[in-house]
Amino acid sequence: MTNSVSDKTMVVISKVGDYWVNKRRASAIMKIKEQNPNSSIELDGSLISCNVIDGIITASQYDDLNKKRRGAWCCKFGKWHERNEQCAHHLVSR
Repeated sequence: MTNSVSDKTMVVISKVGDYWVNKRRASAIMKIKEQNPNSSIELDGSLISCNVIDGIITASQYDDLNKKRRGAWCCKFGKWHERNEQCAHHLVSR
């Protein structure tokens, strides 16, 4: 197994799944969606309707989205907490 750095830094969020793409492919998908929202595109060997694409986001935004999906929340100090976890950052001296 070879360790290699991927250029796939953007995520296409859709109703049928999430797909990692590179910035060039993300731009092309956005252009197709804007010009012909009823068209379809190929992603990872699957034909995806542009109508089911909710958005294209960065890896950082995808990380935050997945935290929210599992019920995590961000406190006013900018720290993430799991569902039902209390924040105690106000007790930490700055």
